[in-house]
Amino acid sequence: MSVFNGTKSKKSVSGFTLIELLVVIAIIGMLFSILLPSLHKARKASKRAVCFANLKTYQTGTHGYLLANHNKFPHERYNTIDNHQGRSWIGKKGSNYQWPLEVTEKPLNEYIGLTVDGVEAPQMECPFNDDDVDVYHKVGSSYVGNEYNVWTSLGGRFLSQINTPSKVVLSTEFGAVGYLINESSSYWRQTHFTGVARYPFAKIDGSVLHHKVRTQQGISISSDEIILNLDYD
Repeated sequence: MSVFNGTKSKKSVSGFTLIELLVVIAIIGMLFSILLPSLHKARKASKRAVCFANLKTYQTGTHGYLLANHNKFPHERYNTIDNHQGRSWIGKKGSNYQWPLEVTEKPLNEYIGLTVDGVEAPQMECPFNDDDVDVYHKVGSSYVGNEYNVWTSLGGRFLSQINTPSKVVLSTEFGAVGYLINESSSYWRQTHFTGVARYPFAKIDGSVLHHKVRTQQGISISSDEIILNLDYD
């Protein structure tokens, strides 16, 4: 026979109240707002590291070519259509008619493992490649050698002619050249530092550094500003 003693058993109920839930959400939001800038900086730093590695690859290809060709840089007329021949030294085939060279026709590719036509050249695509300008796909490389017709070029010259390898630019991003030519930081938006004309430059001596560029031609090169020109005596 069951006996009713007049009392009810109470079950403990656990869970968040609405206020507690809102507090947790607020804390998560605060943490996210604190961490987001750091994550953004880390992402940018990672992209810069990839770009530096790409320019190091450009240097590897160049020096491999130099060793195999009596320390003489590629001639500037690999592409007779384009006056700016450094764009024809390395990378994939560009989608624009001005850059018709296949992968195997670009002299530095052999020395970075690009030996098959019709393939991409991820080593030559800057992570900051602007989707609107899209230099990599149009030209075949995000980078350009010191080979513009506006400046004295490396094309056809011997390495022994360069007196200060630590100052002479081997390659840089298209953005730096576009900034110098068009005198507008917004014309070429491919840059590692938004609103500041600072670009990575690979030097003949093997170093890769960020430099601020000025919108004028010249041969002055310093730690703060660098002009795409050679330092011949």
